[in-house]
Amino acid sequence: MYYSLDAAKESGCPVLAGTINYLEKFLSQPHFKLQEVGHNGSVCPFTRNVLINKTVYFAREMVNMFDKNASDTIRQSLNKLHMQTFLTIDTSLVGESIRKLACLIVLVHGPESAEECNRYVSIVQKEVQPDFVAKGLLLSELHPYSHVPSARNPNFFPSRPPFPIFFIRRIIPNDIPYLLRKDRYDDLTYKKILDSLLRDFGKGVIIKEMVRLGKEVSFPSECPFNRRAL
Repeated sequence: MYYSLDAAKESGCPVLAGTINYLEKFLSQPHFKLQEVGHNGSVCPFTRNVLINKTVYFAREMVNMFDKNASDTIRQSLNKLHMQTFLTIDTSLVGESIRKLACLIVLVHGPESAEECNRYVSIVQKEVQPDFVAKGLLLSELHPYSHVPSARNPNFFPSRPPFPIFFIRRIIPNDIPYLLRKDRYDDLTYKKILDSLLRDFGKGVIIKEMVRLGKEVSFPSECPFNRRAL
């Protein structure tokens, strides 16, 4: 079942309510850990936008913790159900810049421990991410035990909602440094993601975004887009 923001608020579901509270009271607000490094804006610069414009949607994914194939089931749901549903969401009533930030948050019921969140959320996201990037989409994962630090402060860990979630939206240039991580992917997967980003953004945009955060990017010589003009 899928929910609009208003429907999620009216559902009476404590998991939906807790997730919305995380969006409104944490991600949309400034935080002293970011102010320490000179950033006075909100934790996530895009969350307030989707809340105001009501372009955030919700889904619930139930995980049978006794099913040995649970990880496969989640992967299939993400690829064959949630991805396709997101692509059909009608955002024609809002402007193009707002439309690009529309997102679908998939709440994952079942995993509770750090090990379970890692197995059914973090690992699954890492495996499925290249398929989403190939469609021009970003798939993020957040859970209460996340060790993913803020890009601005390595001692701040904002990706810790009260419940594990997957987060789907269209890729924007700001996402590029978070996707091109050689420390996270093997060479073949890295190249697959890079090829998709080159197709959608071009080499110049990729270099600009990587430099913005002080990151390096590797362009394999065999990459078919390597000769694209800057």
